[in-house]
Amino acid sequence: MYERQRYISGATAPKVGYESIRPTLSLHKEIKKKSSKKMIVTTFIAVILISVLMGLIIYRSNSIIQTNYVLSEQKRNLEKLVDENTQMKVYIEKNLDLNKVKNSAINDLGMQKPTKDQLAGISVPSEDIVLVNELPKQDESIFTSIGNFFKSIFG
Repeated sequence: MYERQRYISGATAPKVGYESIRPTLSLHKEIKKKSSKKMIVTTFIAVILISVLMGLIIYRSNSIIQTNYVLSEQKRNLEKLVDENTQMKVYIEKNLDLNKVKNSAINDLGMQKPTKDQLAGISVPSEDIVLVNELPKQDESIFTSIGNFFKSIFG
């Protein structure tokens, strides 16, 4: 670009004009253009990044709203089922009168009271008796337990 010139003394020194400044001005303009391009690209990337983040926030909010809607619907269904269950309990308690059951058995199902010859007596002991089978000890072999079994039978 610039040739290195030797110093010339006296009035014959070459005049420095704007030609030597012009390359620095055009270089300065190029730097401004590059920095403005860099700024535009950086701004564009920032806008895209912010848009993506906002999209993610909106998506997440939407999924939370849908989940809350499903949850509230399930709660309403649960309340309906609890109310229905309570109504059924009241209905069962109201219709559990023994006289109604007896009349329904006799009239609807054709049941009748047993006669004396249909009754059978059963004797039940007053105390419970429990028989425990003893298992062979772990240290005995199968052959020893079989031998003990035959000894207990034949005496």
